Amino acid sequence: MELIINQYEMKIKHEASGCIVAEIFHHKRNVYNGVNITPVGHLICSKEPGSELFAPHYAIQLFIRSDVRYDIKHSETIVVSNPTGQAGPNKTLFKYLTQVKESGLPCYHEKLPDEILKYMIEMNYCAEPIGMNIYHYSTGGFRELGQLWED
Repeated sequence: MELIINQYEMKIKHEASGCIVAEIFHHKRNVYNGVNITPVGHLICSKEPGSELFAPHYAIQLFIRSDVRYDIKHSETIVVSNPTGQAGPNKTLFKYLTQVKESGLPCYHEKLPDEILKYMIEMNYCAEPIGMNIYHYSTGGFRELGQLWED
């Protein structure tokens, strides 16, 4: 597996003519010589035919979770979606998660979008010209229809 910036994995979920759907994960080696993997976003890439305003091009929509923070000093992604629920009765952890959430740390490594663009070209998923929109999102809920879970 090739990592972007030696930290991020782009896992292709679907690939069709002129279209890619992928998940983005942050990898951090832990003290046990294993890897902590944190889902941080999604990517959609499509080939656009052009219009009155735009030439034919590839359009990339990069969706990054708004409930994660990236600590560049430790090359670590920290989930801060619900400090109360995450920490439980651990007041020290609650204080830490709350401080990280309010710290102003970014959601991802600052080079990630540009490195994704380079990676997409290197892997022949797309070619110039390319336009990329970057969105920060939060999960608003979950619904299921039909038999989703295995017995």
